Amino acid sequence: PQVVPAIKPSQTVVSLTDSAQFCKGCGALKDMIEYEEDWLFPLLIRWKGGVYYRASMFAIPGAILSIIWLHVDLHFPNTRSKLGIAELDSSIIWGASTTILLAMVGFRTKQGYSRFWEGTGLLHQMKGEWFDTISNCITFSISAKRNKSSDVNNFRHTIVRLMSLCHASALEEIAGSTIELDTIDTCGLDHATLIHLENCVEKHGFNKVEVILHLIQSVITRAHEDGLMTVPPPILSRVYQTISRGYVNLLNTKKITDTKFPFPYIQLITMLLYLHMFLTPMVMSSFLSHAFMAPLVTFAALFGFFSLNFIAAELE
Repeated sequence: PQVVPAIKPSQTVVSLTDSAQFCKGCGALKDMIEYEEDWLFPLLIRWKGGVYYRASMFAIPGAILSIIWLHVDLHFPNTRSKLGIAELDSSIIWGASTTILLAMVGFRTKQGYSRFWEGTGLLHQMKGEWFDTISNCITFSISAKRNKSSDVNNFRHTIVRLMSLCHASALEEIAGSTIELDTIDTCGLDHATLIHLENCVEKHGFNKVEVILHLIQSVITRAHEDGLMTVPPPILSRVYQTISRGYVNLLNTKKITDTKFPFPYIQLITMLLYLHMFLTPMVMSSFLSHAFMAPLVTFAALFGFFSLNFIAAELE
């Protein structure tokens, strides 16, 4: 059934700035990691937001393997020849595999940053378009406020609450429904609107954002018919265009989140990373006989490889 949303009668005289009612969620979006580059040392020891821990979990075993190989070479000099792996000590083999791995990880990092930057831009465009929608609706209803003050207030309160719910629902959908964001007094909407929205989403399986956008357009259309927005239809069409463009930006953002980095690339990178966990200790222990330098260089090399890969995954 067609439902034109409204707010509860008790909410009609409450200003949005004075209303302290918020429907609290159970989580929040992760904030961007703030940092300063004035002093570089604090960046090195900062644990939050970095990939130190995960990369170290793979680099430390490699360093231990290099120590084991040093002891094997010291007490059993011909072990590598007997196992048929003496040729693996060649820097050419290690250099070739390293070149391929760096090229693959570098490509993934570049693509991940491109996806991250595009998604961030699309989200800001979505927010801007939908803010422009509400701003235009409030502006277009100024002239009607003199004679229909109560109706105009009801209209404004309704579309602001609906758009707040729509924007939060869009962000939750992009996040895979793993969060629940706060909205501006959703509980202030009338019971019929909330029941209609619940039935459309939970009973019929409709997309929540699409249902809310339809409700917003229904409110705007009814308001124009009732004379709450006294502007010509060609000018009012701008409002519908901003709603549409905002939703297109949402769909383009979902395209990024729903399309993962191709599996064959991930599989190849994973295989090369694990190969280097065993190959790098063998090569470094053959070139560096010092008990400290061999594991140190091994750790540094593996730590760099895995860190780049984890950074690319974070960007994606």
